[in-house]
Amino acid sequence: MKALVVSDSQEALVGFRLAGVPGRLVDEGNVASAVDEALDDKELALLIFTERAASWITTTLRELRLEGRLPLVVEVPGPEGARRGGGFLDNFLGDALGVKS
Repeated sequence: MKALVVSDSQEALVGFRLAGVPGRLVDEGNVASAVDEALDDKELALLIFTERAASWITTTLRELRLEGRLPLVVEVPGPEGARRGGGFLDNFLGDALGVKS
């Protein structure tokens, strides 16, 4: 099983490479082709995006998640921090579990 990082940030790629995960540096113009190339790899199990790179292809990522097959698509904050704001994870988990705060 393999993983791949698709990032708009060289710093994020370096961090993942230090952990043994290869990646692709993308911009808004070539992110779709990077995803297409990644999906051609049948051994790919995890596709990791920085939030900014993911924001450029939200429709494609939504479709991949809805298909429910590999690779698993995950978004992580970039070096600038989370774009979703504080409390996102708490709100997300609360909604998922049906807990109101």
